[in-house]
Amino acid sequence: MKEIRSLMLAFGMVFPFLGCATDMAPLPTSLSADQTIVFGRVQASLTGPTTRWYTPQVRFFELMNLTTKERFRVNIESADSPFFLALPPGEYELVRLQINEGAFRSMAQLNSAFQVSKGELNYLGKWEVNIHPPTYLRLIDLSVETDLEDAKAEVLSHHPDLAGLPITSQLPTPKNSETRLVEISPYPRVWWFCRHVTC
Repeated sequence: MKEIRSLMLAFGMVFPFLGCATDMAPLPTSLSADQTIVFGRVQASLTGPTTRWYTPQVRFFELMNLTTKERFRVNIESADSPFFLALPPGEYELVRLQINEGAFRSMAQLNSAFQVSKGELNYLGKWEVNIHPPTYLRLIDLSVETDLEDAKAEVLSHHPDLAGLPITSQLPTPKNSETRLVEISPYPRVWWFCRHVTC
């Protein structure tokens, strides 16, 4: 019965996201002032001890345009990274986030909404991804912080040609959320990798 519930949960997380998403790099080589740009930073950290050998990284996060249903997958591959993205204007939602700890991969489904406005730099804040230690009911906390001075310095360091554009805070809401983190395939099938409450 427990296995059936796990399969149903996994299917429920994957089903809404069947299809293709546009892959995006977090730090494109060039951006122009006539594009609609969003930027911010994502950081991952553990909230407690773990016996796993690798610290968690954000593998990717996925955004969805709520009008067109177009999805954008941003490949972070880091525990701490800024991101600059050119997106069409509109209403968006951060819909999912995947982390990896070495060979382990986990997914969280999210629903943080934000607006992307044309003609300005849309600052999405600093996303602090706080990952609970590995247990059977593992949780993830997402909190959104803001620091416009750091944001301006980030723009100047990566894209100085965008410095003249106005910066508007478009922080995703809710600013604090907690959700389930579910381990997904490929899962290590070696005897010394432990699972559930023993990890």
